[in-house]
Amino acid sequence: MQEASSMFIEHVLKSLKIPKGIYLDLAAAPGGKSTLLSTFLGDEGTLVANEVIQSRAQILKENAIKWGLGNIIVTNNDPDHFEPLEGFF
Repeated sequence: MQEASSMFIEHVLKSLKIPKGIYLDLAAAPGGKSTLLSTFLGDEGTLVANEVIQSRAQILKENAIKWGLGNIIVTNNDPDHFEPLEGFF
């Protein structure tokens, strides 16, 4: 069961025909929207799912593993650490 906000994102992705590629979710736990984006990307994209709080990052990792697609990379960084990658995602 997905939250309403997660289901809305699915509608937006399908409606706007968002290109596949490398995406970043900066506050990803527990993973509802991340798993949805992972499904959207399939084998044509990768998601870096970041969670600042370590205990929540562990939950995110477990949920990504359960999802089973293998295109999610879970990180546990401060959002500032991604600043040098501006324009990459």
